[in-house]
Order: sequence, then C-alpha cells, then structure tokens
Amino acid sequence: MSFRQNLFLLILLPFTLLTVLQIGGLQQVIKQIRKARESYEVSEIQTVASRIELMLRMMQNAAINLSRPEEIRRALERGDNNTLYDWSSSFSQSFDTIIFSDQDGIVVARAPDEFRFGDSIAELPFFTETPMDECYLGIAEIDGVKSIVVSRLIKKYNDIVLGNVTITIAITRERLASLVRDTNEILLSHKNSEPVSSNEAISPQEHAYRALPFTEEYAPVLSGFRIAFTDYSTYIRLLELQRTMTTSSLLALIITLLVLFLLLQRELRPYSWITHSLMDYAEQRIDLDGTREQLERMPKNNNRDAGRIAGALLRMLEAVQSNLSHIETIAQKDSLTGLANRRSLDSLLAAEIEKALRYRTPLSVILLDIDHFKEVNDSYGHQSGDTVLKRLAALLETNSRSSDLIGRWGGEEFMIISPGSSAEKARVYAEKLRELLEKQEYSVQIQATGSFGIAEYNFGESGSSLIERADRALYRAKSGGRNRVELEPHNQAGKSV
Repeated sequence: MSFRQNLFLLILLPFTLLTVLQIGGLQQVIKQIRKARESYEVSEIQTVASRIELMLRMMQNAAINLSRPEEIRRALERGDNNTLYDWSSSFSQSFDTIIFSDQDGIVVARAPDEFRFGDSIAELPFFTETPMDECYLGIAEIDGVKSIVVSRLIKKYNDIVLGNVTITIAITRERLASLVRDTNEILLSHKNSEPVSSNEAISPQEHAYRALPFTEEYAPVLSGFRIAFTDYSTYIRLLELQRTMTTSSLLALIITLLVLFLLLQRELRPYSWITHSLMDYAEQRIDLDGTREQLERMPKNNNRDAGRIAGALLRMLEAVQSNLSHIETIAQKDSLTGLANRRSLDSLLAAEIEKALRYRTPLSVILLDIDHFKEVNDSYGHQSGDTVLKRLAALLETNSRSSDLIGRWGGEEFMIISPGSSAEKARVYAEKLRELLEKQEYSVQIQATGSFGIAEYNFGESGSSLIERADRALYRAKSGGRNRVELEPHNQAGKSV
C-alpha cells in the first residue's frame, strides 16, 4: 500500500472504531431498556387481567347475595317492584344495571331505572341458559351496548324457581379506562363489532393487541379483551437517538473522509510530483536539467518540507551526476598518464572505423613500445619507470594533432589512432616521435627509446584485425633491433596481407 493509503487508514480506523463503540454502547442501553420494558409490560398485563377478573368476581358475589334474601323471594312472588328496586339500587353504584325478573322473564324491577319494568328478557341467553346452582357468565347486548353479564336464579328452598337476578357492566370507553387507571400508555379493548379502547384519541386498530392471561374459569367469557401499549416514549426516543447517532456518525465519517481525502490530496501532491519526477529521471525520460525544471514547477502548497526535500533531491542528483561523470572519466582514463585506457581506446577505434567506412577516408593505428622498459624499472626503480611513462605521455600529447587519439594500451605500450592518415603519413609522424623520445632527458641517467608498429585500415576488416596487424609491425620493429618504425603492408582492396 502507498504512503497515502496507509496514512488514510491510520486516521480512518480510530474514528471508525470510536463510532462503532458509540453505536454499540447505545445498542446495549436499548437492550437493557427493552428488557426492563418487557418486564414492565408483563407486570401491567397481569395487573389489568386481575382487575377484570376481580370485577367479574364482584358481579358474581353481588348476584349470589341478591339471590338469597327471603325478603327478595317474597317480593318477587308478590311482584313488589318497590322492594326489589330498593335492593337493586343498594348495589347499583358498583354496576351499570341490576335486573330482577320473574320466572317468565318479565322484568319486575331494574336499577338505576326505577320505573322501567315489564320488559321481557325471556329470549335472552343469560335468562334461558342460567344454570340451577351457579352463575351465568357471558357477554350480551344490553340497551344496544355490549356488556358483561352475570345472572343467577332465585329459588325457594324446595328449588322452585321464582325468577332471576341479572347484573351487567357495559363495556364502554370509560369502563375500560377505569380498568387501566386512566393511563394513556395502556390501551384496553374488547373485540366486538366496533372496538373501543381506553384512550379516545387513539384508534385501537393502530396498535398490536395481545390477549390477557385470564384464569381458566374466566377465560371463555373474557377472551375478547385485548391489551396494547402505546407510550414507548423513552424507548422510541432512544431508537430515534440511535438512528440519529448512526446517521450523524456515518455522515460525519463521510464528511471527515472527504475532507481528509482532499487535504491529503493537497498536502501530498508535492510529494507525488517529486516521485513522478524521480521516476521520469530514473527511467531516462528526462535528464538532470529536465528534472530540475520539473521540480521547480512543483506546486508547493505552502509545504516547506516538500520544497526542502525537492532541493535536497536535486543536490543529491547533481552530486550523483557529478560522481557518475567522474567515475566515467576514471573508467576511460589511465590513472598514471591521464591518457585514454585500453577500454576507451577500443571504443574510440570502433567509432573511427565507422567514420572511415562511411566517408571512405584512411585510418592508421600506431603501436609504440618503450624499449627495455623492464631494465629501467629494475635499475632505477618503478618510480623512475613511472616518470618515463608520464614523460612519454606528455610528449605524445604535445606533438600530436588535435584529431589524433592517444592512449595507454597496456604496461609500457601506447596506441595512437590517427584518423585521415595513410600508413606513409603515419610513418613520418612516428619517426618524429621516435626521434623526440630518443632525445628526451630525465632526472636520472636513463636512455629511453621506442619501437613503433603501423597498420593502415583495410576497409571491411575489424578493429581487432587492424590492431593485430599493427602489433605484427611492432614485433618486427623490436626484432629488427628496436628504436625503429615498421609498417604493416596495406591492401588497397580491403584485405590484410
């Protein structure tokens, strides 16, 4: 990965981790609240179910109490409306309706409606289905309102039925609200043709209702009751907070990443420029001057460090270039004499042969060997021998043409590449050098002479062949007594003899 990517991740990871930890912590809080909420709901559901069952049990007890008094039996036999009304009105404060009817189902007394009697309930289930020794429990429509109904027979001691007593509680919004203590958090509803709930402002259909856990005795009658919870304010606020935090964190993360990306682009652009410039230089698409020009055009963006780095790199490249030039010079020069070395002479000769072939001009090579040079070293020491070599190098440079290429071929042997010179012209030049070398004076009593071998280039031959022919001429000069010049025959047709 690049430096930019690493830096980007270095900043991104802690920020992302912090965001994840915040969201995770909020989720843990919400989980704890959800558990507490579930526990609270179970408790409230049980409480409401107990209240409804208690209400039904009170209705049963009232029905039992109103079916036993002897005064009620006699009043029912006589059709004494006033006495029965007095008894029913004494219980009516806790219930909506108390009805006394005779054995034919004719209403004898009714509370709280004192003057409402004579109606027939003979066809209604709570009259026809009331068991002999138990209460009837059910849901029936009383005066057009769904109601909880408890009915019990009134009998003589010999089980002769005189009539019955019916107690009702209407399933109204007010009654439901009283069962949940008028709270807006709990909705209590009864499943009928038009559901009602304890909160007038909220439609029962808008919430998920659950059945209440009634006991086995009352479950068949009360199964229509449903309960729901509406006020999840704390939980809902936390959920909204979670969503807000998640959205805000993601938005902040995106904005931060965008700003960070733009800042990195701006701050790292000079470094990218430096990298591309160095790559262009390394791949030789531009030279040192081109690199300098490119770095000078680099956008600084007030980034002094990048400017200093660019300057340091330029100085380093210049030093490297200088060192390379120096190394290249050293690689091509003889360290003692300062003349071209053998490697350089090979390259120079190849270039001159190419020119001679192109322009069909003569080219000669002169090989010079110092006579008895080993004796000089043995007699006067290597330092004196080095002096002879350097004096000879200076003599050759001083007395050569500007077009001549002079170098040390190896040991005490030198080479002169003479472009445009025929063998004869090169011989005249070599004779002059031989005489000058013979007359050269040294600080010690040294007499140095030289043997010369000359070969003119035959068109089409190789450089090594030309040198080999010059070497043969040199060999003849040394064999012939030294301190002389020998020419290798030249073949005008382009072949060596």
